[in-house]
Amino acid sequence: MNLPSRIMLFLIIFLFPYMGYAKSVTFDCRLTSASTYVNEKGKIKQEQTNEKMNFQLLVDTDTKKAYMLGDNGSTPVECLVTSSQIFFVEKTSTGNITTTSLFMQDDGGCVVIHSRHMEVLGGILASQYYGTCTDMYVQIN
Repeated sequence: MNLPSRIMLFLIIFLFPYMGYAKSVTFDCRLTSASTYVNEKGKIKQEQTNEKMNFQLLVDTDTKKAYMLGDNGSTPVECLVTSSQIFFVEKTSTGNITTTSLFMQDDGGCVVIHSRHMEVLGGILASQYYGTCTDMYVQIN
């Protein structure tokens, strides 16, 4: 990620709220491929799938809170920001963890990797989805 893109990301996430301009940043994510690992009878089985997943990530720059918006509604997530990446971590009501990593690109878009690590019905299910996030925009007051 080039320096101007890093500066813009920093301004959007951290400085705009104090200037009274920005309210939220939204990432529209489209994931088009997945790898799933299933524990069957003590053996791990890998499957490549074409399962698709779409969701939005919203960061409220005033409160520094983040939310994942999908087909099943919205859920709060923790948000960690570095110079060229944004990480979202969700702890589900059943105690499972999902992580979503956004890698900012020079063209303003980003590559996304969404990982789920779950214990379901006594078995282990781990999956990773890959795609892109676009339409990053700032809502103006």
